[in-house]
Amino acid sequence: MATNSLNIWSADTTPPAGVLAAINGVPLTAVNTDVRPEDGLFATNHALNTLHYTTATGVKEASTIGTSFASPIPFGLSTDPITGDAVPAFVTIPIGAAPVIFIANAANTGVGHTGNSAVTNIDVNTGTNQAARLFSGTECDATVVGGSSTNAVSAILREPTSGTMNTTEFTSFQVNGGLSQETGVSASANNPLSATCTSTGGSGGGSRFRAIGTGDEVKGVGLTADSLGYLFFSFEAVPPTTIGAANSYKYLTVDGIDPINATYSTGVTPACLTGTITTCQATHSATTREYTNFPNLRNGTYHEWTMYRMIADSTQPTNVANAQALVNAANIVADTSLPDFIPIASACDGTNGLLADEPGWQLYREHYTPSGVVLPTVSPFNPPVGGVEEPNDGPNLFRNANPSGLHCTTTGKTYFSWTLAGTDPSHVNTEVGGDVGGTIVNNAGMQNTSPGATAPGATEPTPH
Repeated sequence: MATNSLNIWSADTTPPAGVLAAINGVPLTAVNTDVRPEDGLFATNHALNTLHYTTATGVKEASTIGTSFASPIPFGLSTDPITGDAVPAFVTIPIGAAPVIFIANAANTGVGHTGNSAVTNIDVNTGTNQAARLFSGTECDATVVGGSSTNAVSAILREPTSGTMNTTEFTSFQVNGGLSQETGVSASANNPLSATCTSTGGSGGGSRFRAIGTGDEVKGVGLTADSLGYLFFSFEAVPPTTIGAANSYKYLTVDGIDPINATYSTGVTPACLTGTITTCQATHSATTREYTNFPNLRNGTYHEWTMYRMIADSTQPTNVANAQALVNAANIVADTSLPDFIPIASACDGTNGLLADEPGWQLYREHYTPSGVVLPTVSPFNPPVGGVEEPNDGPNLFRNANPSGLHCTTTGKTYFSWTLAGTDPSHVNTEVGGDVGGTIVNNAGMQNTSPGATAPGATEPTPH
């Protein structure tokens, strides 16, 4: 099993009032996810059938960093492949968006090492895809981050069934001519993964290792000299460390774009503390009276991100309502006490403890059918074409001429109430299909902001 021990609240800390109200004594069948179910099924099938990790033969996805492991288990979206039973209908409720960040070991600040102040960036879509060169084992030296070929650099990969791994795989590695991070890796010969890049057909003196879970990933980068890893950002996962100290790390820009702040400084991750507790208000502008955290994620220039969702059993309407209430509470927490992601919903200054207007998340990715995945039938909402369900982005009100708006009286601003996923009130469109790596679309006339994709409406730069 994967272990992710993150210091957020102590065992006796009461959850935020809104969260407690949403779950206390309320029946709820739901689970959070960082990829859509269709993308999770693709990842599981890929791990089982292509990479040949399997619980049946004991070949688990094992950690090099510790003793954690992950076991891919077959599942289905319409029929359970183990029992043959029908899978209950479900709905996905959007929560918000968070960036993938790349982190580098910062213990050695000498020239050419990853802790040096000159190492600030890794390219994905600018020139050569250096991130893919490193994580695929093609070139494991400091040239991938602008350093010297004489300094070895290692990569800490995540497990193939990880949502973080698959998001990064199809937004950072298998784009712009890049190769998969599983290139040259064998479930039987490299498990737990510990392979020099030269042994798998690459160059440079570095190696590739495997982490299971976010905690393992951060620990691995901290322990491994001149190494890089990746994770979904959260204040709890990567608290600030002192560059040059043992087990330290820093974050990097991607293609020169900062994933957390407007501009890059030292790479020290930001703190979110009130005393010794991980809690703070999200960054907001005194001028515009709007929340402005993750500015380059909000404006669409940083492309490595995912949308968090809650999957809820939709056979019971009260269950969906209870799940939505919990999501609503989480959105408030994201602005007022733990700003790990951009909330999906817009909200006004002065409501529920907000100190500014929350414009809400305003991007989405085009949906598609992942290879080998049969989409679940969501009729009567989306009648199948020829008996086959087609991907649907969901009720994207970007396309409506006059979407409803949220008017904030304190600031006098109106925010369009974009509905980006799940179902709309009329149930005309229900979200279905994978979206990992899908073309990024914003609210300005269906603009395509995804690098490498062609025209608006294209599914993804590299189909999988």
